[in-house]
Amino acid sequence: MKITKRKWEDVPPLFFHRDKDSGRLIRQDDREHDYTDELFRKTTVDSIFIRSLQNRLLRSQDKEGNKIGRNEITELVENLCKGAEIQKSIDEIKDSKSNVKALCDKTLTDYGKSFAAEEGRTTLYEAILNLAKGNAIQKAMAEAELKQIHEALKKEKEDRINRVQNSIKNNKIPLKVNEDGTISANNDRASWLLELLKPVASEHDKGDRYPVLTEMEGIVSFDKLCEEVRNKIHGRKGRTRSIAMSVDEAVKEYLKELWKKHADRHRDMRYYFQAVKEYFKENFPIRTKQKGAGIRQSLLKEDTVVARLLDPKHMAKAVRRKLINQSTQMHILYGKLYEYCCRKGRNLPVNSETLQLIQVLEAVKKQLMTAVSWSVSRLCYFYEFYIGDILLAGKYRRDFLIKQNNNRKDIQACKEKLQDFFQLAELQEKIKESADEDINLTETITNDALVCNKLLEECAFCISKLRNNIFHYKNLGFTQALKHIANEIKKEDVPVLLRLYKQDCENLNNAFASRISSMNIPLYYSTEFLLRIFKKQGVELSLYSAKYQMTPSFKRVYERGKNLRLEYERESMRSNIANEDGNDLQNGNWLRWFSQLKAGIVDTDAGMKGDIGDYPDTSADLGIEAETGTNTDAQRAMRNLLQLIYKYHFLPEVQKKENIVTDLIPKVLERNRKLSEVRNRSDKTYGYKEIEELCKKNKGKKDSLSELLKDLQRKVSETEKENQELAREKTDYAQRFILDIFAEAFSNFMDDRYEDEYQEIMNPKKDEEKAKKWAELFTEKADKDNRKDEPLVLKTSFDKDNIEKFLLVLYPLMRLLDDKELSELQQQMLRFRASVSGWQGGTDFSEDIAMAEKIEELAELVKLTEPESQCAEVSWKNRAIEVFEQFVEGKMAEYGAFYLQSDTLTPVPRRNMKELLRSGIMGVFKKVLLSHMQATKKDYGVYSGEHWNIDDPAGNPIKSAEQAHALLQRLHNKYTESPSQFSYEDYKLYDRTIRQLDEYNQAKKNLSFGSLYEVCRILLDMLSRWVGFVQDWERDMYFLLLAWAKQGKLHNVTETDVLEVFNEGRVICKLNKKLKDGDWHAFASIYCNNSGEKLEFLQVRNFIAHLHLLRESEWNGDEKTGCSAIEDYINKLRFLLSYDQKRMNAVTKAMQQIFEKHKVIVKFMVEKGGMLKVKDVKPGIIEHLKQTKRIEIPCHGERFTDSLLVLMKYQ
Repeated sequence: MKITKRKWEDVPPLFFHRDKDSGRLIRQDDREHDYTDELFRKTTVDSIFIRSLQNRLLRSQDKEGNKIGRNEITELVENLCKGAEIQKSIDEIKDSKSNVKALCDKTLTDYGKSFAAEEGRTTLYEAILNLAKGNAIQKAMAEAELKQIHEALKKEKEDRINRVQNSIKNNKIPLKVNEDGTISANNDRASWLLELLKPVASEHDKGDRYPVLTEMEGIVSFDKLCEEVRNKIHGRKGRTRSIAMSVDEAVKEYLKELWKKHADRHRDMRYYFQAVKEYFKENFPIRTKQKGAGIRQSLLKEDTVVARLLDPKHMAKAVRRKLINQSTQMHILYGKLYEYCCRKGRNLPVNSETLQLIQVLEAVKKQLMTAVSWSVSRLCYFYEFYIGDILLAGKYRRDFLIKQNNNRKDIQACKEKLQDFFQLAELQEKIKESADEDINLTETITNDALVCNKLLEECAFCISKLRNNIFHYKNLGFTQALKHIANEIKKEDVPVLLRLYKQDCENLNNAFASRISSMNIPLYYSTEFLLRIFKKQGVELSLYSAKYQMTPSFKRVYERGKNLRLEYERESMRSNIANEDGNDLQNGNWLRWFSQLKAGIVDTDAGMKGDIGDYPDTSADLGIEAETGTNTDAQRAMRNLLQLIYKYHFLPEVQKKENIVTDLIPKVLERNRKLSEVRNRSDKTYGYKEIEELCKKNKGKKDSLSELLKDLQRKVSETEKENQELAREKTDYAQRFILDIFAEAFSNFMDDRYEDEYQEIMNPKKDEEKAKKWAELFTEKADKDNRKDEPLVLKTSFDKDNIEKFLLVLYPLMRLLDDKELSELQQQMLRFRASVSGWQGGTDFSEDIAMAEKIEELAELVKLTEPESQCAEVSWKNRAIEVFEQFVEGKMAEYGAFYLQSDTLTPVPRRNMKELLRSGIMGVFKKVLLSHMQATKKDYGVYSGEHWNIDDPAGNPIKSAEQAHALLQRLHNKYTESPSQFSYEDYKLYDRTIRQLDEYNQAKKNLSFGSLYEVCRILLDMLSRWVGFVQDWERDMYFLLLAWAKQGKLHNVTETDVLEVFNEGRVICKLNKKLKDGDWHAFASIYCNNSGEKLEFLQVRNFIAHLHLLRESEWNGDEKTGCSAIEDYINKLRFLLSYDQKRMNAVTKAMQQIFEKHKVIVKFMVEKGGMLKVKDVKPGIIEHLKQTKRIEIPCHGERFTDSLLVLMKYQ
């Protein structure tokens, strides 16, 4: 029972805390007081346990899935569980005219039917039947039996309450730090697990490392146990629950006899028998409420499954592995506590907060390491180096472009690649014009070969420092690691990077102006108007404001605001809520900033019914911009202008004044409650009921947006942990509520600050002369001397004349990441700040929080100043043809103006193609997907409009995607207004339109290499997650060997030796050298696949850490197992992590989650020997028209899924 997840009346949220003395329930604002006993004295707790008993005895649904209503049986059982008077219920059953037996069969669970008092003679089921149909004596005996059951249930409830209460109090941290700085076990089980591994007695001692387990296997005799179980389940074929119950009974009887027979081994038997029972409980589950238990129980229908589970060797091995896993985890905890709480005078308190803090610090370092991995892959792309680790190839780097007889073409190609990431050409121009005192540096920067070589060497230098201090385990938080690196380097070490960084800071305002220009805003709004709104009194634009967790993006806020506005514009909604919120709702001004231009309005939210309070703000992603028709560009320009205001003005203001958002919470809650009442919704279906309860609990506290968002984030996280399959359905209300309050807050903010500009903002007018004037104002040739001040200023905390070195170290790393990777790094920094801001363990994290905010702001600077592609037209054309034409059917010049303009010379750069080049992975795709065309002439025909064969209801032919979108929107509006009026002809037209539109989208995606880039993203996400896993492995092995060394478990390894092994890389090589014979034998014993003790799978650590799969030469499967390259990595990674069963199983779970994020379903199958293979890859499904006959559209086309499957199965 999850006490901290329950809602307790008159009790604020409680959290579980434990230390070396005990476990206890605490409040967030009162960590000293133990609320455990206080909570369990409340009647609300009693009622929870009563309900739990009722749920075990009574069914909630019949076999057809229909809810079971109240009847005589439910009333009797409820009173029995409550301890209430039962005589009335007894009399009702005696006088009942119903078929009591049928009611019992329908209402009672199997557990309910079989429940009996300890000294009772009949079960609850038999007692009820005798009460209804028995003679006078039987009825009297049944009454007496029910009274015994009454007392038994009361005792059962009290026992369960005491068990839960005691389990909380006794759940202390299993290890403790003693006053002398040593660590010892804090309970007998921890002591037993630490003792389980027998110390290595001599250099050549290769004896049994776990002799206690071997002895226990002899005592238990799994051959006899399995025989007893088989005899017990004989004749129960196919009856899965009966099999499980019989197995449980047989195992308990067998172990009970052994317990009596071996009184001298009770300590070892206690913990070994517990593992045996857990084996049967997991594989022969009686109760099916736990995740996966129902599936495991259903598998018992298969004789082959039962035979495998009852194989004595399999069973003995599984129990041994489980206990070795547990022993290993206890030693890892020992090493972790020693490292953080003892070594070198460190004295963090041993409690749950410390363990949580360690987890947070390690998560940030893992994200940084992921970023390091991608930056290394980009370095390989620049260096064209695919035969090893570029960070270790010093001579190759020094000679690159200098001593390798590179011709001008190679140098120019490298420079063009670099200019996709750095403003290198601009720096060269500035150096030529300035009088830099460093003549040597000037000569270097103005020489293409030298500057490319120097810049790359400086990038490699910084990234190498980051990798060595973050990947290889050191007891340093990421901020400490950054400060350590900053102290090691001098600005003179990275002069080119220093000047590029300064240049970006100097160019910030111009970059902002260029971003505005690229968003086509100056094409629709005059320069004078833009400068007026950006420089008006009281407006201060900021590059970045430190965000809260769950702060929504403008895109999502805008979509939500747009949908709310469209819904409001329907008269029915306006009349429903117009009387409750003032004049704005009555005069039509509510959310007016989200109004759409009259022409070309399209809402892609095809799956929405139109009800505000019931459905998430998710839309069917059709792959085309939402706005269509004659005002598409104008609508987009207006939205882009609002986005700038949201990001650079609204969010910074919210940071200063949270009440801009929080003041709207009561209004949003009240409005949605009224809508729910109007639509005859019950209180349970009211969408924001959870939010109201959360606000009530926080009543009296200072209204804090950050605290509200934290609480919502916590609720989302808890729900996801409970049941990931239902997580989205359960947490949509939180996401939707945040979007609601931010949409309304932004609209109110615009009313307050930009009221005078409303008409001009909402009525954009195209004028190309406007755009020219804007460009002239910010061109480098503009006469800056005649300016009184900067025309546009974006506030930042950076000082280009006083650059913090830790930011300079991170600068090249961030420059080599794409937007998505930068955003993920930003989010990790945000999570770190949120986690440590409330830390009450005595450590001051204010400096760390400030550094994290600086890192987030640096990421924003890098995004804003990202260079435009500087490739010359001929160069880009050559690169595109060289890399992509082999994936195109025919020649790229045969595809009209898609790749090359009509002159067949001027290229049309596509973003997906650019990102694929930047990824450095095209060499792999050339090998793996060589025979799989990504773009075909059929795609081009579809893109060109050859496939349209639809007429709208008026008989007008549809000839473009824009027209199809407009038709789809009209149909969807009709559907949301009244699904019952949506005819079958409407349905068929909707179906044909959505399918042809999807065909167009997929064709466009194929032609632009969007499908291939999506495959690329999945591969990169997989490799990122794998890097995190091997980082976990290295950290855990450090803690494990440190613990073994401190306890004297190894013969020839000291604490100093462990530190040397894990210092500065080459860990596998050092392990092989340091751990000899007996010590290596002990190390190998923790892995599940240690045949021959060679542990060849350890090498996968190097392959993953150094991203070998980004090199085409590494794509080779395993001929012995028949595994593909990807499958081989997955299996070896699982073996590497087999010291921890949960982490080992997390590999495939992580893979599935990555695929789900990309709307793909991947299935694995297990072959003999435990080898995993990819069974299938399928696209997810988008559902439309959910209220009627659903239309299902695949999230991806066949080209994508085929390419992805080939990648996964490539040998």
